[in-house]
Amino acid sequence: MPCSQCAQSGHNKATCPNKKVSFIVSCKAAIGIKTSPIKRTELLELKKKMSELEKENEELKKKMIGLEKENEELKKKNNKKKYKKDTPLGFLQKLGDDTYHCENDASSWKNSPLLSLDKLKNDCSGKVGELFVEMICNKSNIQCVYNGDINSKDGTYDILINGMKIEIKTAKLGKQKGFQHESLRSDGYDYLLFLDITPTYFYMTIVPRYDITKESEILGRTAHLRKGTSNVFKLDFNEKLLKSLIPKGYTIMVSEEISLEELSTFITTNIMKNN
Repeated sequence: MPCSQCAQSGHNKATCPNKKVSFIVSCKAAIGIKTSPIKRTELLELKKKMSELEKENEELKKKMIGLEKENEELKKKNNKKKYKKDTPLGFLQKLGDDTYHCENDASSWKNSPLLSLDKLKNDCSGKVGELFVEMICNKSNIQCVYNGDINSKDGTYDILINGMKIEIKTAKLGKQKGFQHESLRSDGYDYLLFLDITPTYFYMTIVPRYDITKESEILGRTAHLRKGTSNVFKLDFNEKLLKSLIPKGYTIMVSEEISLEELSTFITTNIMKNN
């Protein structure tokens, strides 16, 4: 009966000279390890590791495909039309590009975790400020009512907190290292709440309504009437002013170390309930 291994006569599979040696045994022999038969548990362990490596390889392939797609998208975004260098449009484009890169490289927002806020237009960042205050109130079980800008017979304001009408003003740190609050009015609310956002932290300031046409005793600032208006004002802050208001209790600087409880306590302390 011929050998089932090589189909030749005179021996069987067990004594076949052409018997195949497993890949693992061959590797062991090549590096001088005794080629004793592999135990079943060892074989199962090796198969398990091979399976894990194959899965890792598949994951890496997927990541590579994802990175390639991202790279293609970036190429498309950066593939803007280039004018010839020695033409009027080419001169203008180069000056614009150089100035743009210079400005952005020097910006304090360049590597900020809050960069997306800086990219928002003023109306949108103002809406973020309102939604943020509402979120803090809801998370802290502070009574509030928010439906966007509220226009009613008793005033124009953004949110009700503990029954009090609150006008929220949001500003981002500008190139001149200041915060510009636009479109303030002299009435229609009980408190002004200012959110002043920097690249890594923010200030919250709460002051009761005052005669905005005059200098504020708390802020030490006078709002500027906008040209062509009779009741629309602009008020500018800087960090020096905001830091001076912290020990007086009107401002809190919120960094990563400040908890939700601390911020909510600041809000309830400064906005007295309307009884």
